Amino acid sequence: MKKTILLIISCFHLLAAISVRAQSTDTVIARVTYKFSHIRDTTDLTKVYTHKMVLILGANSSVYKSHALMLSDSTTLQYLEFTKNLKRMSHIGKNRTGDEIYIDYKKKKAARVDAMVENYYYDIDFPIIKWKIGKETATISGYKCEKATGEWKGRIYEAWFTRQLPYHLGPWKLSGLPGLIINASDLKKQVKFEFIEYEKYVGPKWLVELHKEHINTTLAEHIKKKEEYLDDPIAFTSKLIPDVKMVRTGPAYKRAAPINNPIELDNKK
Repeated sequence: MKKTILLIISCFHLLAAISVRAQSTDTVIARVTYKFSHIRDTTDLTKVYTHKMVLILGANSSVYKSHALMLSDSTTLQYLEFTKNLKRMSHIGKNRTGDEIYIDYKKKKAARVDAMVENYYYDIDFPIIKWKIGKETATISGYKCEKATGEWKGRIYEAWFTRQLPYHLGPWKLSGLPGLIINASDLKKQVKFEFIEYEKYVGPKWLVELHKEHINTTLAEHIKKKEEYLDDPIAFTSKLIPDVKMVRTGPAYKRAAPINNPIELDNKK
């Protein structure tokens, strides 16, 4: 049955006809790539979840998402444009985009889109982090960096930022310093964001945006739906897409154990 679910999810990514809504008038200036590391289970510190992430930057706003997701989205759009076959696409996965975090530093607003067969859009807390900038400096990937310390949702982070890239933004929800955050980690080194590269964007006008094909909801309602999905993904999917036949095969589905060490320790928002 796991193979069936994975196949369906893969189809969502492959066939997704994706459109977007601008959250602001900010145009994309650059893209920053990070290596994200997270020890999710404190009973086994040897297991580290890692993923390549991308921060899409405007002057005052950003979208943080998976690098693989960004590539799959662009590949899908190119494929659909090439085939000119939009009308033949079924409902399957037309909204599947993955998880994204949007931050508008100027308007002090933040939002999130979570993909779970459909996309669910909800507002989140704007990250107000009281950073304390120290005197330590270092050169990281050719950038002169300064060290700052701040707390967010139960973790104290040490961040290295550079004024050479004057954005008040950084990976994930870490923001509010007078320069781009290059590297960051919590004091226990259980959550890390490591700089890979910075690239200026050159191309047609592109807005800093989240995908518009979504269902507006609240955090509380989204948590309810996520619990329903985790309890029985096939039943959840079948209810949303009744015209798609889903067959249970293999061993009985077992819900994965919850992460005992979430990034945000005192709030899932």
